[in-house]
Amino acid sequence: MKKPKRELKHWDAYFVQLLEKWLPQYNLIVLKKFSLGKMPLQADAIVIKKTDAEPLWEKHPLWKYLNEFNIVEFKSVSDPYKEYSLGKLITYGFAYQAKEKLGTESNLSLWLILPTITPTLRKSIEIQNESIIEISQGFYKTKTYFPLYIIEYEELPRKEEYYGLKLFAKQGKGEIIKEVLEWDGDERLWKEYLLIISIFYMKILKEVEKMLSQKQLKKEYSELLDRIVNTMGEDFLIDKVGEDKIINKLGKDKIINKLGKEEIIKTLGKEDIIKYLEKHGMRVIDNK
Repeated sequence: MKKPKRELKHWDAYFVQLLEKWLPQYNLIVLKKFSLGKMPLQADAIVIKKTDAEPLWEKHPLWKYLNEFNIVEFKSVSDPYKEYSLGKLITYGFAYQAKEKLGTESNLSLWLILPTITPTLRKSIEIQNESIIEISQGFYKTKTYFPLYIIEYEELPRKEEYYGLKLFAKQGKGEIIKEVLEWDGDERLWKEYLLIISIFYMKILKEVEKMLSQKQLKKEYSELLDRIVNTMGEDFLIDKVGEDKIINKLGKDKIINKLGKEEIIKTLGKEDIIKYLEKHGMRVIDNK
């Protein structure tokens, strides 16, 4: 019987996980799966809120534009922008505004984070007689009932401030991965970057191990593998590596010793083993 293929998470799940580690250093809070009004319905976007602490978000080239409340939707190759995406985000805005009793557009903005601005998105903006204004490379502003900020992470500069977004880009991924591996910034955030790199690009997991060893962080590599398994499940690693490769790497003797001969006999069944041996010309005396 063929084993059912394991469903992988969308990239936005890892993006949210990263934001939860990244944004607190700017005194920002991430709210996941917020509810819409009194209905049991939940939005598939997130909310980023400012805290009452020191406004450290003003030091970041993107987050300094955040409003008091910000509804953020992340798009990727596995969940691309569609015709209805902007309308859905605007609906989330109205629902959240009513729920929190916010003033008209004064406290709320919408954020759309995606690989590149598509013709479909441009058309959605043009229909509302609005234009897209560039703030900086890969970062734009427009208006759709609420202020709307758009981040094209494929077009953002390859800078330290944008590492968390550039890891999801395809263009120049080799260069950005190399820079992140060699980055000497916040260690806690660096480990989150490594987790994303290791999950998305399993082929360079050995390079991650080498880098951690050079930094005398062998224990951290073991912890990283544990987190990959906890995040993705054991089936993910088996699918990526391949069952045959795992068996060949371990060796049959090691597998047998690990399982124990008694356990193997118990699992296969004594009668089936005897039949197999007799089929291959081996005489078996069963003393029972």
